[in-house]
Amino acid sequence: NREHVVEAVRHVLLRQGAVGVKVKIMKPHDPEGRQGPKNPLSDIVEVLQPKPQDVPNAVGIPTRRPAPVAAAPEVPGYAGAPAPVSQFAAPA
Repeated sequence: NREHVVEAVRHVLLRQGAVGVKVKIMKPHDPEGRQGPKNPLSDIVEVLQPKPQDVPNAVGIPTRRPAPVAAAPEVPGYAGAPAPVSQFAAPA
């Protein structure tokens, strides 16, 4: 970004020819905007804390155990699946 970089070019004439120096200096981020640009660069990396793991097994490889599954709630008056009905049987 051009607002983060200050550039200077100087040329010196000598007997054998000219020597040129080109320098680019990157300004630091300043939230108040006095000594540097107000807006930060877009390449900021945020490092997050690692997720907690279980104790490593005997080989040294960490293991992840699945969360326990809760049992289905009991419905009153329901004893299971209904008995299959034959489509050829006569109604009672």
